[in-house]
Amino acid sequence: MSRPSIISSGAHMQTSFDLFTMLFVGNISYLLLTISMLMTRMSILRIVAIGSGISGGIYDYFWLNDPVGTFWEAAFTSVNLVQIMRIAYENVSVRLNQEERDFHAQFLSSLAPYQVRRVLGTGVWLDAEAGTPITSQGEIISHLIFLKSGTCDVLVDDVSVGRCNAGSMIGEISFRSGEGATATVLAREPVRYLALERNVLQKLLKADPEISHAIEEQARGMAGARRSPCGHTEPPPARPVCSGSGARRADDGGGSRDLPGLFEESHR
Repeated sequence: MSRPSIISSGAHMQTSFDLFTMLFVGNISYLLLTISMLMTRMSILRIVAIGSGISGGIYDYFWLNDPVGTFWEAAFTSVNLVQIMRIAYENVSVRLNQEERDFHAQFLSSLAPYQVRRVLGTGVWLDAEAGTPITSQGEIISHLIFLKSGTCDVLVDDVSVGRCNAGSMIGEISFRSGEGATATVLAREPVRYLALERNVLQKLLKADPEISHAIEEQARGMAGARRSPCGHTEPPPARPVCSGSGARRADDGGGSRDLPGLFEESHR
C-alpha cells in the first residue's frame, strides 16, 4: 500500500471516529435528560441532570461552536449543582434523635433526613394507656397515625374485627376522604405513636410530591406483601382503619388473618 493510501485511510478512520464521538456526546445529553425525568428521588434526578448538562455543554462548545447553547447548558448544570449542595447541607444539618431515626428507618426510609424532619414537623409523639381510643367510629380523623409500639384493637359497632400492631398506619382512609372513621381503634396496652396533623400534612404533601409518593408507596408496599395468592382477601364487616406489617383481623373461627392495606382499599 502506497504512503498516500495509508494517509488517506488514516484520515478516513479519524473522521469516522470524530463523527461517532460527536454523535455519542450529542445524544447522551438528551438521553440523560430523559432518564432524569424518570427518577422519583430528587437528589438522583439532579445528579443525572448534571451529567446531561455537562455533556450538552461539551457538545455545544467543541462541535457546534455555539456560545449561547454552551452558556445555557452551563447555567442548567450550575443550578442543579447548587440544589445538590443545598440538599447535602440540609441533610448534614438535620439532627434526628433515636426515636426519629427509628421512624425514618421503619416508615420512610426512601426519604432524605431533611424530608423526614419536615414530616415530623407536622405532628407530635404521644403515649396512650390501655383502653384509650385512638380513633372513634363515625368521627372525623384529624391526624394520620403511625403506631411505633404497642397493640390496638379495631372495633366496628363495638365488635372486635382486628388488631393493629407496631408498624401500622391508622386512619388513612378517613384522612384522605375526610369522612368519619370506619372503626374505633382502642389501645390494647400502653402504646406510643406519631400523630401527624391532617391540614398541615396535606399542605406538605402538595408541596413535596416526593414525600407524598413515599407515604403512599409505604402503605401500598405493606399491603402488597400481605395479599393472598388469588389477589384478594375476604372482606371484614367494615373497611379496616389501619395498615402495616402488624395489621390483623379476626376470622370466623377466632384466629387472625392479614388485613388488606389502606391504599388498596381506597382505590377500589
